[in-house]
Amino acid sequence: MKIWLDKDENGDIIHKTLENLLDHSEKRYNSDDKLYEIHLKKFDQENRLIEKLITDENGNEKENHLYEYHEQKRIWKFILNGSFVKTEKTVYDSNKNPTFYIRKDSNGKCLEWYGFEYDTLGNKTKYFWGHEEGKQNGFKTFEQTYYNND
Repeated sequence: MKIWLDKDENGDIIHKTLENLLDHSEKRYNSDDKLYEIHLKKFDQENRLIEKLITDENGNEKENHLYEYHEQKRIWKFILNGSFVKTEKTVYDSNKNPTFYIRKDSNGKCLEWYGFEYDTLGNKTKYFWGHEEGKQNGFKTFEQTYYNND
């Protein structure tokens, strides 16, 4: 069992989370020590998160987070109160660095996207972004200096 406490400036507990380390479920309590939320998690055979269900204290669904994995892509679908809200897709390179990220609303409209480039050592060298799919709004480069200590 793992316990997390959030306290205010006076040291009073305003939030408590109890995590079951065997199944990774969480129970969340308010400042009156009343249960208000339960988080249930499911993992695939590779121990990757595939579902995070958040319910109220009575087990009624509030949020559902669904994760799919396809080769070097991860897709996250967010469902709030039974309605599909948005999806996010992240693409990774062979070193597990994120190279592309896109967020779309429930109608499939792009809300934002990001791209990343890396050098041969895995350091981020370029970051670019936009709001319309395929239309870049800006970019930032990162300069790396390497020294040979021979």
